[in-house]
Amino acid sequence: MKRHILFIFIALLSSNVLAVTIAQTTASSLNVRSEPNGKVLFTLPQNSVVGVSRVQGSWAFIMYLPGNDPSRAQYGWVSSAYLKAVSSGNDSG
Repeated sequence: MKRHILFIFIALLSSNVLAVTIAQTTASSLNVRSEPNGKVLFTLPQNSVVGVSRVQGSWAFIMYLPGNDPSRAQYGWVSSAYLKAVSSGNDSG
């Protein structure tokens, strides 16, 4: 798990996106949308690790790396109610 978190954090920094939080999905299946309440782009399984770059109301804009491959990064909006913070940019270590 820590390896996945480190990999996502490095990928986020290398793509010039500052992630505030690394989170894990808690729903058995979580829809990722084009915008809050928008079209479903793809679905994430439970316990997927994502980077959260911003929050707007009850929605979070996330980055997901399928297979931990930055060249396949996917972005979209999810309900923040189904995310559990694993690490934040404010953590000291």
